[in-house]
Amino acid sequence: MNIFSEYKKARERRAKWETLWNECYEYTIPNYGEKMDKRSAQKDLYDSTAGDGVDVLASSLLSELTPPWSKWFELSCGSDIKENEKEILFGYTNEVEEKLQINFDQSNMAQELHQCYVDLSIIGTACLLFEEAQIGQSSAFQFKAIPMSEVLIAETNDGKTDSIFRQITLTIEGIAKKFGTEIFTKELFQKLKQNPAQKIKVIEAVIKKETGMGYEYTAFIENESNQYGAEINAPIILGKGEFETSPFIVFRFAKVPSELYGRSPVMKVLPDIKTANKVVELILKNASLAVTGVWQAEDDGVLNLANIKMVPGAIIPKAVGSSGLTPLKPAANFDVSNLVLDDMRAGIRKALMVDKLGPITMSGRMSATEVMERSAESMRVFGAIYGRLQSELLTPLINRAISILQRRGEIEKIGIDGRVLRLNYQSPLSRLKINQEIETVMGWMKAMQSCGTGMDNQLNKNKVAKWMARKFEIPTELIQAEDNVKMEKVKVLLENLNPVITDAVLNMSPEQIEKELMEIIKLKEKEREDDKDNR
Repeated sequence: MNIFSEYKKARERRAKWETLWNECYEYTIPNYGEKMDKRSAQKDLYDSTAGDGVDVLASSLLSELTPPWSKWFELSCGSDIKENEKEILFGYTNEVEEKLQINFDQSNMAQELHQCYVDLSIIGTACLLFEEAQIGQSSAFQFKAIPMSEVLIAETNDGKTDSIFRQITLTIEGIAKKFGTEIFTKELFQKLKQNPAQKIKVIEAVIKKETGMGYEYTAFIENESNQYGAEINAPIILGKGEFETSPFIVFRFAKVPSELYGRSPVMKVLPDIKTANKVVELILKNASLAVTGVWQAEDDGVLNLANIKMVPGAIIPKAVGSSGLTPLKPAANFDVSNLVLDDMRAGIRKALMVDKLGPITMSGRMSATEVMERSAESMRVFGAIYGRLQSELLTPLINRAISILQRRGEIEKIGIDGRVLRLNYQSPLSRLKINQEIETVMGWMKAMQSCGTGMDNQLNKNKVAKWMARKFEIPTELIQAEDNVKMEKVKVLLENLNPVITDAVLNMSPEQIEKELMEIIKLKEKEREDDKDNR
């Protein structure tokens, strides 16, 4: 793959989105510092509904997907692990989970991810740089939200964004410190001596290898006008390297099949946002007219309109017989604007998922039915979005974190492929599906119990209890072992059948209890047969 030609293609593809991205930013984040087109004028904003909605959606994504200081992932045994091996692997997974959680909590992940979620809500595509921190830092992880004005992406045949180009601006002195001066041309050395603070655009490319294993890193200066020496139009290679996992994580909110970059909820309601902004502007102008009024006066050659000041206590002279200043009645009533504005704002809030099921009641308490309905609605709304973010953000995030800890030697080298280890997500959003499964089982159990004792016996209550404990993430030490449960039931049954041995049964071994129980059952069977003969 020729990375230089791929970079030019990626730049052409992104150019088609820049105007739309600018508009989305201008109507949600005023004076955004990373505008794609510096020539575009800043819009005058009068309505803040979209800006508030973006903040709410970004905060919701952070708390629902990757809640700070909370465990939102879990490692479990894969399909190839046998039952007798799971207990051995269980200790390893707990150790890995604990180390990952500690490093996530002590890093700047929450702050930087929130900024990415803001970009995701506005333009539908975001980029997170996940690097290894320096030795001695409190966390092995270091994050940075990369503005999309610096990022160009290329998609592979499987739909993954595995080729990333980042455009950064460095001083010549900064380039020398980061990459060394071995690759400097004569022209670059001259510029380094004359003006070390001169800034040059540097492109960093992270491309997935053709073998599918690992990534190639290349940093270069474009050098289109041959201003930095070397061959004409030939880029200057600053450095090369390799990554096991890509440090750039690009993820999208939603996507149309023929497009590369994502689509955002702000894009969907951009016409409503523009309309609401214009309506508020007209309302304010109308309010200004209502407060100050429009006046008319006779042009009698005496009244000088330039000297009139509409201030309290002012005395305005008028000619004898003239009407002086008279108010001009507005030509139309603009009350209909409130109806239009309410519709626009409701559409914006709905698209940004601010009002998914309306406000909570004044009491602040919800019934069980309302809780389940809200959960079901959230799952319907976030389902497709969560699936994409799980694939493009969460899984690469965990894989990159494990790769860094393995390279540091803090954990053993083992892959998460679903066969040995399986990655599960425990975020609030992922638990919505679990809650639905629990609700289904509870409804089935209630239906079985209402059918009578015969149907109630179909329930394996011990297994149901263990299944519920696993779904609710109850610690294993709080769950009684299955063998102990069985023995307790047998002891109770034995005491009921033969009260004489109530005290002795507590000290019996399992074999003695089983033998005694069989004897009692045979005796009871013989008694029933004797009763039938007597009848």
